[in-house]
Amino acid sequence: MNTIFSEIFITESNQRVFMILSSFAAAHFILTDKVVRPMLVSLLGTESRFQLMFSGVVLSLFAAGRSVYHNETFGKGDFIPFLKENEEVCHILGLVLTSLAGVLTQWVGTRFPMDVEENKPVTGITRLVRHPAETASFLSFSGNILLRQRYSDLYAFLPLLFLAVFGSMHQDSRVRYENPLRKHFDETTWLPFGTLISGKQSFLKAIKEIGFKRICLCFLFAALNIWIVTSGYGSYII
Repeated sequence: MNTIFSEIFITESNQRVFMILSSFAAAHFILTDKVVRPMLVSLLGTESRFQLMFSGVVLSLFAAGRSVYHNETFGKGDFIPFLKENEEVCHILGLVLTSLAGVLTQWVGTRFPMDVEENKPVTGITRLVRHPAETASFLSFSGNILLRQRYSDLYAFLPLLFLAVFGSMHQDSRVRYENPLRKHFDETTWLPFGTLISGKQSFLKAIKEIGFKRICLCFLFAALNIWIVTSGYGSYII
């Protein structure tokens, strides 16, 4: 395809990765829309069937995008000039971000919004961020771009970055005004560490509730995460 669109995306393989993973992100918004989701649940008969269908769609799209990325674009193509010119700084920052992602991944213990609907109190990592999983994803994807520094990586991770940010905002908009969740929204923030800035939560309480042993395991996992993203094995995970 000799078009401006294809030139922007460098190669047709990059185009395919971007479009497939963009479809993966879009599927989350479309299938969980306030209007679409109830219609699909009604059509399929039960919530569990909807969950099965939803998982099948998004996992299939993710697997297809990951396959093209791994087989056709990973480690190939031009470097992003600005990142390459500042390679050492980007490498350090990338390691920091992926380390934080590894830590947050191990801290994820609250199933939002299910735990909140069961009136479980705000504890641990949720004192610091309402969506720890999405925050960890954003940090990990950003870190991968900084570490790998190619256009092919940028196009693969941009849709996932978009999903991490706007997916959590979309989730908030769907459930924000449901009665069991109003108190939770008052005590937490979408912006990481926003509750500390506003004085709503205590960092020391969060650390105490997470526990010393788990924090040690978090940093061990972070070290493993760094090894994965800086080695060839990173392409298998995306």
